[in-house]
Amino acid sequence: MKKRKSRKKRKRNLQNTPTHMHVQPDSLLVSIKAAARMLNRCEATIFNLMRDGQLKALKSGRRTVIPVSSLHEYIASLPVREPGEWSGKTETARVGA
Repeated sequence: MKKRKSRKKRKRNLQNTPTHMHVQPDSLLVSIKAAARMLNRCEATIFNLMRDGQLKALKSGRRTVIPVSSLHEYIASLPVREPGEWSGKTETARVGA
């Protein structure tokens, strides 16, 4: 009779997962994955921002990298939330009302 393999779930080592990797504080250029982590956005959003010209991208060999200064410029260009401006409640228009 063959022995059944145990189906125990392996604990993931969170220290080695991409979401827990850190960027050096003095980095001038970061990867697309690192930029996504820094802005708390997905990689597709980073590609869209690059396509729309909101983020600058450079080629270093075969790698595409983003200057950290470009991330700072993008953050500075975002609208500032004034107190009481966005209540968090969404108003929906009623059709036929």
